[in-house]
Amino acid sequence: MTETETFKCHRMFTRCIQELDCISETVLPKKLSLSHKTCEFRIRKEHPRLMFYLNFSYSQWESSVVNTPASFRSMKAGVDDGEFKLPGLAYKDKLPISRAKYNDLQFLKKFCRSETKRHSSLLEWTLLTYGLICLKTKTKPGIEYSEKGKALTFSDLFTLVKETVSVAFKKRDGNLRKKIILSLTVVAIIYGPNHGERIITYMFVRYRLKWDALKYSIYSTYSIITHSIGALFSISVFSKHWGFHDSMLCLISITSKLIGSVYIAFVKTDLEMFMVPLIEILNATTFTSLRSMASKLVLPEEMGKINSLFSLVETLAALLFDPTYSAMYARTIPIFTGAVYIFSAIMTLPPIGILVWFFIQHRRETKLKKQEAIEERIVYSETAVNSL
Repeated sequence: MTETETFKCHRMFTRCIQELDCISETVLPKKLSLSHKTCEFRIRKEHPRLMFYLNFSYSQWESSVVNTPASFRSMKAGVDDGEFKLPGLAYKDKLPISRAKYNDLQFLKKFCRSETKRHSSLLEWTLLTYGLICLKTKTKPGIEYSEKGKALTFSDLFTLVKETVSVAFKKRDGNLRKKIILSLTVVAIIYGPNHGERIITYMFVRYRLKWDALKYSIYSTYSIITHSIGALFSISVFSKHWGFHDSMLCLISITSKLIGSVYIAFVKTDLEMFMVPLIEILNATTFTSLRSMASKLVLPEEMGKINSLFSLVETLAALLFDPTYSAMYARTIPIFTGAVYIFSAIMTLPPIGILVWFFIQHRRETKLKKQEAIEERIVYSETAVNSL
């Protein structure tokens, strides 16, 4: 602590550790992060000023840089009590990284090669050529197109956005406006957590299951294939064959997501993690059924605006939930790494309640239509009898 030269540590006894703890607590309580009982030290000869230590026998290694008194005195000017500045350069060699991080960098290096750039450029030029040659400008019959297009101004853009948003809030017959607003609410609550989970899922499996990028890519491919099979089954069986309403189809999908979110929070092995897509196999029809349900609530000429409004709500939800999930995962790692998935499960409860209300309203409206149809038949039959 008093000499500027580095020291060599051959063997350290428990008594020496206790004495160092006493000095840290009494003399330097706020200058070092060693102001608590320390169990073990580790110092490498390649970086003698970088000290690793364990607070408990089962904890992770933590590190602190041992600063020299001369540099500390030179930095002390202008520093308030209880504050300190970062020390100077501790070592000039290359920074050591873990083996897992090195393997990830070697895997990601494949995507920076010249072959990848050529494939990407080829795809972009193919799409550009297809758009210029195959796509037609005049697609709607009965509408005259001028040769010179009008330049889009800021006021025109504001008007388009205003008209798109007004689709959800304009007055409609019955409770159609309420249904549209609730549909957009369900989209925001479901899409936001789903998008937030995509950001932290790799960090989750890397921390808990020690996965690398290659294994996670295999899992992602397997999950996409599983969800595609589930979407095909739901649309062909539930919707086409059994005639389920869109609200019931979406309710089944969100319930599958609820069970999967609770399950993934407690996975411990690779097999349990690969079981998650099978549990969430019916979760792929959420947004398809929501768009189908909303399209039946608006006029045919408003279909484009309601789809644009759906995309706008999804973008805003992702903008809100992405930083929320990142911050939540970072703060809950020491407590429980699966806390974000429990939060996702809780977030699915309000959409489930809204969809139950949608289904009840659908049953009531269907019942009323049947009663009206029966009454019309009775009136028609009575009229026919009186005419005879």
